[in-house]
Amino acid sequence: MWGLVVNEKYRNQEIGSKLFLKLEENAIRDKRAWLILCATTKTKKTVNFYKKHGYDIGNSYMECAKDLNIRKDD
Repeated sequence: MWGLVVNEKYRNQEIGSKLFLKLEENAIRDKRAWLILCATTKTKKTVNFYKKHGYDIGNSYMECAKDLNIRKDD
């Protein structure tokens, strides 16, 4: 899975938590040993969400992204 985002108008309704739990259930069913997640932001709210679900917050990697300004209608 590349990303997990809940539309702003549906946040704080446990939807993200339910999706996370389903992701973990599927990983366990598929005998995956790890889930490694990258967040696009490191706000206190985001960090707390991951911690709430038992994830360690690391600093040993760096994610880099570049918007190439390519749109689907181009």
